[in-house]
Amino acid sequence: MTKHHEAEGDEPKRGNGANEAETSDGGSSQNSAPGEGGFEEGATLAAELAAARQQASENYEKYIRAVAEMQNVLRRQERERTDLGKYAVESLARDLLPTLDDLERALEHSSGSGGDAGLVAGVEMVRKNLRAVLEKHGVVRVSALGQPFDPSRHEAVGMVEGGDAAANTVVAEHRAGYMIGDRLLRPAIVIVAMPKGT
Repeated sequence: MTKHHEAEGDEPKRGNGANEAETSDGGSSQNSAPGEGGFEEGATLAAELAAARQQASENYEKYIRAVAEMQNVLRRQERERTDLGKYAVESLARDLLPTLDDLERALEHSSGSGGDAGLVAGVEMVRKNLRAVLEKHGVVRVSALGQPFDPSRHEAVGMVEGGDAAANTVVAEHRAGYMIGDRLLRPAIVIVAMPKGT
């Protein structure tokens, strides 16, 4: 009787040992799988993060270029608006300058011929008012007489011995030149002193 019970008691112990071995083996295989999966997932996330950073960098560069282009467009438009206001009267000024020339020639002739004082005063007033209107809109006379010849502002129609004048100095002005802003409306027609000994 006693031996029989001992044999029966031995069976559960062997069964428990096998279960423990299975549990141990099963636990070992379960612990290895999550480690491999986590590594792959981490590598994927790192690749996605690098791609997202690259895309963000490209988008930022596109944004900077777009802002720069927009600023250039706005500056160009502002410059065009400024030029439009500054040079709006350019065509009209060109048309008025011959009239101003006529008034100045009339005054020159009248001063030497002893013309009617009242008429001369009237012409002088008209000339003065016309020049004031032109100056109000940025039209100014080019300085020429006694100045060094400047081909960007003066047009020479002859050269003469200048006496005491330095070579290439404007010694006579046949027609006044004018500018509007930084643009030349027309050059001054001048006579220039030639170098001495030529």
